[in-house]
Amino acid sequence: LVRSVTHLPVFLSSLVLLPSLLAYSPSRPVAVFTANSDIGSLKTVIHKVCGLEEGEGDGRVLVVGCQHIPGFEAVALGTAVDLPLVEAGVVALARKVQRRHPNLAAFLFECTQLPPFSSAVRRATSLPVWDAVTAADHFIQGSSGRTAEQSSMTRAGHTIGKKKRKRL
Repeated sequence: LVRSVTHLPVFLSSLVLLPSLLAYSPSRPVAVFTANSDIGSLKTVIHKVCGLEEGEGDGRVLVVGCQHIPGFEAVALGTAVDLPLVEAGVVALARKVQRRHPNLAAFLFECTQLPPFSSAVRRATSLPVWDAVTAADHFIQGSSGRTAEQSSMTRAGHTIGKKKRKRL
């Protein structure tokens, strides 16, 4: 659906980074923090996105739910999140996962409510933390140097500067 509206790079989940993270550390697991790990479809999505064989991701991808973190229920309820309370819980959960998996390569925060806690988890664990914000930065930094507005204007055949650009 999105590709029918724009030719710009679009990602709808930080999970687009997971294949790269797994390739970055081929023998070490990546912890994927999600809002609720009780929803079983995430593993199916991960296998599809990463091209993993059935069962292959079980040792490499650790799906970690945040649903039991005090204060995190606000995400499901659509109410304001108590940031200091939830940050303490996210950091504690990250440390717990790191203790259980000492060879952990990185954290990937799938839930869009988790980026405010990424820096705290980086400081607490000394591991890389990827999220929707770092995914967006990754795609923006990898662009050809033109802004998204310039790219979309060029594709639509609009003028940029003094020259009329051909439609791509």
